[in-house]
Amino acid sequence: MHSSMRGLIYGAMLASTMAFAAPADARQDGRRHCDACGTVVTTNRKDEKGSGTAGTVIGGVGGAVVGNVAGHNTTSTILGGVGGAIAGNLIGKKMSTKKIWSVRVRMDDGGTQDVDFDRDPGYRQGQRVRVANGTLNRL
Repeated sequence: MHSSMRGLIYGAMLASTMAFAAPADARQDGRRHCDACGTVVTTNRKDEKGSGTAGTVIGGVGGAVVGNVAGHNTTSTILGGVGGAIAGNLIGKKMSTKKIWSVRVRMDDGGTQDVDFDRDPGYRQGQRVRVANGTLNRL
């Protein structure tokens, strides 16, 4: 075979190999790149405090009524209303506190995302997940 023919064949083989080579950013471990994928770092339960607005109103009105009945004057009514509002606010916040499970995911691109759930989602540290529409899917 002539050297020019060998060079032509070698060049064609090299070109075809390069055409099907993996992109420079392809993963070496065989997995496809996924912009929405990551690894669970932590799962923590936390309390999300609610609003005490309803408790404030109910406590204020109730306290004012009790203050008026007990003292029969404006000062007693006002003090009862303020005391009732403060107590009602604290009780309202305590009653409306929710448990939240927050899952922190280290994304493949290096960032992090937190996804919250109203019950334990069962994700554990090291699990591979995809973040989609504010929820997690196991990979």
